[in-house]
Amino acid sequence: MLKVAITRSHEGNIELANMLLKKNVMPIVIDTITYSEPDWSKVDRFLEKIEEYDWLVFTSATAVRYFYRRVKELRIPLANLKARFAAVGNKTAEALKEIGIEKSFIPSKNTTEGLASELPKEGKRVLLLRSNLANEELYNILKDRGFEVDTVSIYNVSFIQEKVRITSELDAIIFGSASEVRGFINRVKNIEEMKEIPVFCIGPVTADFAQKKGFKKIIISEEQTFEGVVKELIRRLRYD
Repeated sequence: MLKVAITRSHEGNIELANMLLKKNVMPIVIDTITYSEPDWSKVDRFLEKIEEYDWLVFTSATAVRYFYRRVKELRIPLANLKARFAAVGNKTAEALKEIGIEKSFIPSKNTTEGLASELPKEGKRVLLLRSNLANEELYNILKDRGFEVDTVSIYNVSFIQEKVRITSELDAIIFGSASEVRGFINRVKNIEEMKEIPVFCIGPVTADFAQKKGFKKIIISEEQTFEGVVKELIRRLRYD
């Protein structure tokens, strides 16, 4: 049986572990990050003027969930907003559907660069709702294209500090974000051994970061979801 290290939050790893087990792959669970609420007073300053924005832009399903939790508490009706919604990919768009937003813009290339480059110029004012660790690429490209951009941390990402040693003989590691790469390096004592193992990444940003951190065998799945990564992993490792 293939053994694969998974590196998400605790909740995310439960979901991914179940996905792997259904494919007869053994997950080796390494929780790397935790999510927590932001300083809502800072967030509320933007949500209180939500009517002024033309676009609300989300780069993760987690951002959607924290956003919805807060707008419900503030009793802000989403149905009457003039703003359009944009999602970096299908999973984020699905999260928006779950809160009642049936239509959202999804770029043809499911990356922050793709989202920034393709966002339609239908109104200029944009609110980016993302984590405290998000990079500035999305913001910078939108600004360069002439949008007026505000950004707010709608949730916080923290790294788990407890160290672990991986003793299982791994066939692969899965990374869904640069934060997971950083969190994995932070937690694993025998990290240099891990850098020789094939890593399957969601998206070029994650892959580039993994490469910069010394991982040598990097594969990017064509479909940039965890389902796509699992499919690619099985195709390459089980059938090659």
